[in-house]
Amino acid sequence: MPETNPGHTSQAINPEHTKALMALLNSCPYYQLLGMELREVGVGYAKLVAHMRPEHLNPMGSVHGGAYSSMLDTATIWSTYYELEEGAGLTTIDLSVNFLSAAREGLIYVEAHSIKVGRSICLAEAYARDENGKLLAQCVAKLMVLQGRSNLDTVVKRLGDGPLPPRYLD
Repeated sequence: MPETNPGHTSQAINPEHTKALMALLNSCPYYQLLGMELREVGVGYAKLVAHMRPEHLNPMGSVHGGAYSSMLDTATIWSTYYELEEGAGLTTIDLSVNFLSAAREGLIYVEAHSIKVGRSICLAEAYARDENGKLLAQCVAKLMVLQGRSNLDTVVKRLGDGPLPPRYLD
């Protein structure tokens, strides 16, 4: 049975929309710059993987905190996607990151979960781990809901070449 959105209880998420959304987002030059790939998006969660290369390292040879922060921020934003009203967008207003361990080159996995999705403010958390499951960083993000701005339409206009399949199945 397809996943459903609690705010749209009768509507099942369209897996073709999710597939097209991830392909579109993963074509973003910024995602490519950071070596990020969104792997899963569902109700209340998102998962991404990032391949850390030498250009992501600080002068001491470990992954720069800004790279961690970007990955965590990205995952928290998309963890709320299916709980937002159609046409709503988000912007991060506070990102509290705890850097717990250094990482070098290699894969970093980030998993995010929405905590609370409201009409004007959302709260989400994310965790970054290395290939061995070691916890590298954790964050809590406070996100502001923007009606009609910074939304999927903005993404499609900037990166896409046409509309995505419908978000929900009939």
